[in-house]
Amino acid sequence: MSVLFVIGDKALFIACSKQESTVVAMTLIKQCSVMITIIGGRIVFKEKRTLYKMVCAAVIIAGIVFAVM
Repeated sequence: MSVLFVIGDKALFIACSKQESTVVAMTLIKQCSVMITIIGGRIVFKEKRTLYKMVCAAVIIAGIVFAVM
């Protein structure tokens, strides 16, 4: 799972280096990497209660998208 976090952080740092990127876009990238990590934990490590974790992450992402509009 740490590999997935590293990939997500790399995408976040690339977004930070761009002048036109905003804090909301960077937060959205970070939250999407969290969702990928949850899915990876389910597939690789057979974690339990991943649906609950996905719903929580989806609520956060929906709030970010709603704030942008």
